[in-house]
Amino acid sequence: MSHRAAAPLLTPRGAKVLAFFALGTGFGIWGGAAPTVAARALIGPDLMGLAYSVFVIVYLCGMSGSGLIARFVSIRRMLLATLPATGVVLALLLLTGSPLGLFVGIALFGLMAGMVDLAINAEGTAVEADLSRPVLAGFHGSASLGVALAAILGSLLAVNVGPWSAAVATLILFSIGTAAVLSGSNDRGRLPQKSAGASRPRVTQVQLIL
Repeated sequence: MSHRAAAPLLTPRGAKVLAFFALGTGFGIWGGAAPTVAARALIGPDLMGLAYSVFVIVYLCGMSGSGLIARFVSIRRMLLATLPATGVVLALLLLTGSPLGLFVGIALFGLMAGMVDLAINAEGTAVEADLSRPVLAGFHGSASLGVALAAILGSLLAVNVGPWSAAVATLILFSIGTAAVLSGSNDRGRLPQKSAGASRPRVTQVQLIL
């Protein structure tokens, strides 16, 4: 007796829209709640600027590192691991009350978000290729919408209720994004290995300046 496979709840395109949106809400919630968290951790503008510099540096390291990991683990599996982990790390960052906790938390947030960035864009590019029409810009638009809406939400929750409520909202939104990937993404395998004669990537002067 043959059994037909159950249809996925979401198309790959719909899954990516929600996943990009979830990642965007993470940046938005942090942007809206950051002043409240920084004030509770007794961090001034100078140290907060340094913390953001750490975030950017570790974010780029996360993107580079995830590219190496993707040679051994499928993009879908990496996304299913890093997307919820980013939500958990951000929730803990929102709950921090010390300078050390904020610096460690924002570094971990940058690391995980950078890994998600590469994985989610690789998946988005694959979906665009499958559909044979440009949809990646729409995915990025979904992320931007998530940033805008969640920045307002994060600020309102952090100021009027408390950072813990922003942390709860973060966990809910990232759970939705993870569920979307789980139900609507195909496992496309690992990134292709480079051939023996392929040139190795090098750090350019522009990258060093940035």
